Amino acid sequence: MLVLPGFVAGASSTSFVRSFLRSKGYRVYDWGQGVNRGVRDGLRGRLTDRLDHITQRNQATISLVGWSAGGIYAREIARVRGNLRATSAWPAYTLLNRGRHAVDLTPEVLGSRAEPLSTPTTCLYSRYDGIVAWHLCTSLPSPTTENIEVRSTHLGFGHHRRTLGIVADRLALPEGAWRPYAC
Repeated sequence: MLVLPGFVAGASSTSFVRSFLRSKGYRVYDWGQGVNRGVRDGLRGRLTDRLDHITQRNQATISLVGWSAGGIYAREIARVRGNLRATSAWPAYTLLNRGRHAVDLTPEVLGSRAEPLSTPTTCLYSRYDGIVAWHLCTSLPSPTTENIEVRSTHLGFGHHRRTLGIVADRLALPEGAWRPYAC
């Protein structure tokens, strides 16, 4: 499993989540890109290469667990939707990126991202997040997509007991046996 950190965060921000998942018996990998400074030239290719390497090494399908922007990257790999500017972190993102490597927000791209995901997906969101608009943290319904509300702050997701329990429950499902989370 590959764990992706949020914007301006790195491996240390996901160490608790990774440790928790290891305690459940999973092989867990950091995203291997250092601090998440936003979209950079070649990032998608490097993440795809990292996934391919981990997949080949383990001879298994790899789950993606992302937090904040890491969650967006995980969904982008599966295919993302939404207005990425609807977050209080957007000004910092544009400042750090200075207009380079901009996320494509054309109507055509946003339209293609609006289609439901075809891979099993659980999106956790909180109306108490405080940084990211909760709407950005959800996916359109599909037979294997669910959106679950938790009561957590943005920085608390990686330590939040219910969030970790839901992640563990979802990851324990056998491949091809997805079912909605039983609250």
